[in-house]
Amino acid sequence: MKPLDEQETGDTPVPDFAPSSSGGNGGGNLLLEAALAYARLGLRVLPVHSVIAGKCTCRRSKCPSPGKHPRTDHGAKDSTRNERVISDWWRLWPEANIGMTLDQLIVIDVDGGDAWALLQKLMKEHGGLSEAPWQTTGRSNGMHIIYGVPAGLSPQLRKSIAPQLEIRTGPHSYVVMTPSLHASGKRYQWGKGYAPGKLKRLRHRHGS
Repeated sequence: MKPLDEQETGDTPVPDFAPSSSGGNGGGNLLLEAALAYARLGLRVLPVHSVIAGKCTCRRSKCPSPGKHPRTDHGAKDSTRNERVISDWWRLWPEANIGMTLDQLIVIDVDGGDAWALLQKLMKEHGGLSEAPWQTTGRSNGMHIIYGVPAGLSPQLRKSIAPQLEIRTGPHSYVVMTPSLHASGKRYQWGKGYAPGKLKRLRHRHGS
């Protein structure tokens, strides 16, 4: 993969999403339309808190994870592909960010420039990463690189490789997805050329 500062993001926050199969029931809400589109790809989603005026919608004065923690009582366990449930969630919380559980997917979470530099070093020492769908996270030099789960890997894993660099997978883990709003005020955004449909092919390739 190219150095992070050479990566290009797409021209739109959510490229190549088809209109809702339920008749476009997003009502102009891009977050709802995106959540429905992920569900139609076979991906399980859940609503997570967002950021308004620089503060997490949970209203805690010192929220440790603004715009990233679940809106629902049971977090990732509540995730679903049911479009009616998803639509009800975003009618209740129209500004909610989108979480996606990592069933049959694995994410390399790069949380800043130091982490990216370390990942580059590891790639030079052990071999480069194959091209994969990726999104910027809104944090400076932050990104998620998404792969299908290799055979034999634990179905539930979250492992820190170094500060600000970790891998995670499993149905009880999730990542925040494009076009959610980061605490920085920037939106998560797909890398140029990596439409969400490629996530479905990753899962199917690995037996989902």
